Amino acid sequence: GSIYHYHFGIGISGVSAAPIERFAVFCKRNVALAAIKAYAAESGKGEKYGRAIQAIEDEFVQSTVHLWRHTIGDADAAAMFDVMVEAWGAREVLPHLCDLYADDPAALARRVVGARSLQTAAHEPRRIALHYHRLANGGVERVIATLAPMLADKGLAVSVITDQEPATDDYALPSSVTRLALGYPTHAHGEELRKRTMALFDVIAGQRLEAVVFNAALSPALVFNILAARLQGVSAIVACHGAPATKFWNAPVLVEQTPHIYRLADRTTVLGRSFTAYYRSLGIHSVYIPNPTFLDPATTAVASLEGQKILWVGRFSLEKRVMDAITIMDRVRKACPDAKLILLGKGETEAHAEEVWSAIRRLGLEREISRTIHFVALVSRWRFGCASRNAAFA
Repeated sequence: GSIYHYHFGIGISGVSAAPIERFAVFCKRNVALAAIKAYAAESGKGEKYGRAIQAIEDEFVQSTVHLWRHTIGDADAAAMFDVMVEAWGAREVLPHLCDLYADDPAALARRVVGARSLQTAAHEPRRIALHYHRLANGGVERVIATLAPMLADKGLAVSVITDQEPATDDYALPSSVTRLALGYPTHAHGEELRKRTMALFDVIAGQRLEAVVFNAALSPALVFNILAARLQGVSAIVACHGAPATKFWNAPVLVEQTPHIYRLADRTTVLGRSFTAYYRSLGIHSVYIPNPTFLDPATTAVASLEGQKILWVGRFSLEKRVMDAITIMDRVRKACPDAKLILLGKGETEAHAEEVWSAIRRLGLEREISRTIHFVALVSRWRFGCASRNAAFA
C-alpha cells in the first residue's frame, strides 16, 4: 500500500458551514492522522514514511490553529481552544501559538483565559521552580538566589531556571537547588521564541514540576511561559518585583495588556499591600509576599546624613538610570565640592560599562565618582541613591 498526501476538504469550502462546525471538522483530522500512523507502524514503514507523516501532522495542526485564530470569535475561543488541545495535544499546538501571537501575546491571553485545558489542581506543590533571565548582576537575581535555598530547607524540591547559560559571576546556589538553563535569549523572536518556549515546556515536564514562579513579570514571553506550565497542569505564578506604576513610564501599552496576561496565571505575588488591592480590582488573583531579607528594619541603624558620600546601587542599564545619577552628581559637586558618589554595580556588557565611564570623563567627574562591584555590607552608613524606574522598594 501507499500513503497519499490527502488535503481534508469535505465540508470546509461550503459557505453554509458555521465557523465552529468547520473548526470541529479540522480537529477531527486527528483520526485520519492516527490511522496513517497505525498503518505505517503495522506495515513496518514507520521509518520510511516518518518525515512525510510529520509534515502532514504539522500542516494539520498549523491550519487548525490558524482557523482558531481567524474564524473563532472571542466568546467561543476558550471552549474551542480546549477542543483543539484535546485533538492535537498541548505540545503540538503551543509552537504554532508562538508563531501566530509573538507580536500580540496579550490577545492570546484574552482568548484562552478560562479554558478548561489550563486548569490546575489546588494543592500544596512540593516540586517548584523559580524562573528568570539570568542569575547575576541584579536585585531580582539576588532575591532568587536567597529564596531558593530557603525553600529547599523547608523540604521542597527546588529548581532555578534561567534563559541564559550559567556564568562565572552568577550568585551562588547550594547543591540542594537544581540549576537549569534554556540556552535561548530572553527576547527571542521567530524560531528562537518557538524553541525557547518548547525548551521550557520540556524542562517543566522533565523535572516533574508542580509550580513555576516566573519572575520576569514584564517579559514579552510571559504568556508563552505561563502556557508552557498550565497546559501541563502545572501552576504558574507571576512574581511582580516592581510597582504597578512602573508600567506607565516603561511602556504605557502594558497598562492595558498586563491585566489580561496576569489573569492567565494562577496568581501574582506583589511587594506591597496596596498593589494587591490594585490588581484584585482588575480581576487578578494577587497576594502580598515580601522579599526575603537579612536586615531587620526595626533594628537597622539609620544613616546620620552627616557625611558627603552617596552610594548608588544597580546594574548599569537603561532602566536603572545610572546616567541620571551621574548628571545629578555634576550638579551636586557645585554645591558640595567634597561630595563623593560611589557606583555599586557593573554593566551587562563591557560596552555598557564603557558608556558609564565615558559620561564620567565627559563631565570631568573622575575625582567625584568611583566604582566598585563589591557589596558594601553596612549601607546604613551612607546616603543612598536609587534612580531605577523599577525598584519599588529600594
